Amino acid sequence: MKTLWDGFCTAFSMYTILPVPPAKWSRESMRYALCFFPLAGVAVMLPALLWQYVASRRGISSGLFAAVASLLPLIISGGIHMDGFLDTVDALSSHAPSDKKLEIMSDPHMGAFGVLGCAVYLLLSFGLWSQVYATPRLMLFPTVGYVLSRSLSGWGVAHFPCAKTSGLVYFFSGGASRRGVTLCCGAGVVLCLGYLLWLEPFWGAVNACLCLGCAAVHKRMLLREFGGNTGDLSGFLSQTIELLTLLVAAIGGILS
Repeated sequence: MKTLWDGFCTAFSMYTILPVPPAKWSRESMRYALCFFPLAGVAVMLPALLWQYVASRRGISSGLFAAVASLLPLIISGGIHMDGFLDTVDALSSHAPSDKKLEIMSDPHMGAFGVLGCAVYLLLSFGLWSQVYATPRLMLFPTVGYVLSRSLSGWGVAHFPCAKTSGLVYFFSGGASRRGVTLCCGAGVVLCLGYLLWLEPFWGAVNACLCLGCAAVHKRMLLREFGGNTGDLSGFLSQTIELLTLLVAAIGGILS
């Protein structure tokens, strides 16, 4: 039980800015931390739902709503997943061999393509949130997407080969944690997709096909380009799933 509690505190201290009791960072706690990855998505989902409620009741403009909605996940997560997204964009844009791409992702400095990737991502997010606010029928989709993205990313850590024999993903994917992460993150995927299908069967099915297809394509990409999975690549997948779910909400709102 102590190991699980340490894993919970480790997960929230790593993947959110929320204050948690200090935990002993050990190999065991790090391996079990990813079991609580979907709950880190819930920590983003709840403030997003609150912001939607306040904005709809107080007549907040679409621009202000979209700006806050775009920034909330970055603020609450501490930007850790966006950091992985930008490092991956930099590495992929280099067109270098796999070992060089891994070096680029490990470099703490941000390249030009990473900066451009951040600008494009946030601009798309702002525009899509503005559209969702104007046609809000599927507004719950992207909030559930915060949990779905982390569940899929965590499931990938348990099942995608590792690119390196060191680092957080290597610790997370080993031994007993593989079973725990598969169970917890798999349950998160099933619950999120099941809820979206119940909420809107057609658009829920569209979202499921896009997100699961994205995970499959992501696996092929990481094996081809990097030789396996890393923490940055997991962040890249998480951010991509979030944007896809937001896209479905925007398009579905227009066409419904």
